Amino acid sequence: MMRLVIIDSDRDFTERVVEEARFAGDVDVVAVLHDDEHALATVKCTAAHLALVRVVSPAIDGLEVIRQLHDETPDVKIFVTALPAEEKLLPKAVELGAHYCIIRPFDIPTLLRRMRQFVATGPAALAIND
Repeated sequence: MMRLVIIDSDRDFTERVVEEARFAGDVDVVAVLHDDEHALATVKCTAAHLALVRVVSPAIDGLEVIRQLHDETPDVKIFVTALPAEEKLLPKAVELGAHYCIIRPFDIPTLLRRMRQFVATGPAALAIND
């Protein structure tokens, strides 16, 4: 079972991801954070496989969270979401350590499928399956 931490201030979005993860049955959302105050500590203490981070939001400095996660939890795969207006920040997110970026809105089951592929086989599988 994949362990996922969600770091996003959009409560409606996080509730939808949690619901889809429950429905999928193989993704355990171990924490949902609506600010970045304890993001690194939470990812570490939950032994998460994945972190889903919003690149920009009122209570989250997503770029700093990505940098910290990349530097201090190298085994955690970092998935980043952004609104179309925030797309220009995605190259910086990748430079800081993001493994996968996606623009909202998107199909949550597809995102969960990408997470499974990434955890199972790494980024090369994504290129083959996309």
